[in-house]
Amino acid sequence: MTEFSPLPKLPLTTESDDSSKIKARTCKPWFVLLIWRLIIELNKKGENATLSAISKIMTKRLSMARLEKKVKSALNDGLIAKSSEVYSITESDVGLFHEWYYRIQSVIRKKKLEKKDISEVLHLILQNVKSKFGSIVEKSELKNENELLVKHLPKLLCHPRFNFSNVEGKIKNDNYESLFEFEKDCKTIDYNLSVLYRPRSEISKESKRMCEFVKQQIENVNYCVECFVRQNDTNCKDWFSEACNPPHK
Repeated sequence: MTEFSPLPKLPLTTESDDSSKIKARTCKPWFVLLIWRLIIELNKKGENATLSAISKIMTKRLSMARLEKKVKSALNDGLIAKSSEVYSITESDVGLFHEWYYRIQSVIRKKKLEKKDISEVLHLILQNVKSKFGSIVEKSELKNENELLVKHLPKLLCHPRFNFSNVEGKIKNDNYESLFEFEKDCKTIDYNLSVLYRPRSEISKESKRMCEFVKQQIENVNYCVECFVRQNDTNCKDWFSEACNPPHK
């Protein structure tokens, strides 16, 4: 039998050059978030977060057998701790140094825009996103989440604090080199929401629609940036009657 030489170690993600072996997690991140939320709620009431107390709240969602299995997975992943049958959130500061997915980037050929033009276009796209997907913009800020819960999110996400406020700041500071970078940031926010609220949740579905909307907006820009800017200018009511440079044939 032919022996094959082992493959060289490769970086796990574009975020890090770390190629060391890692232990894969088995528990779903949205379940971990749910358990953390229940632990915090029970502690606020002065109750111990035992499996029995958790199961009383979770009986409509999971059977006892499935709940025990998922809690054991979260325990093995080091995301919760257990002492005298009482569960708590681990106080470890160890964050997530690799992502649970691969970034796939495709080459996009389009008209070269100056940085100032990119910022102007992205400002318009962001306003359209805020107008059409306000609930997703608000959800990305995690404003309604418990601060203790938010504190532990680096254990589940590489960029837990990345939201549309960060995106707006990058636009104002002319940080974007291309429209693709903006689209990638929107997908990062979509990924965060899918991880935290499960891929098939209404939040995740709306977030996916937001990404499709952003993609369509960028396509419109690529067709004609002048038409896009005029179309989104509230002061330009007859934008379609103005000739672009060069004019459309």
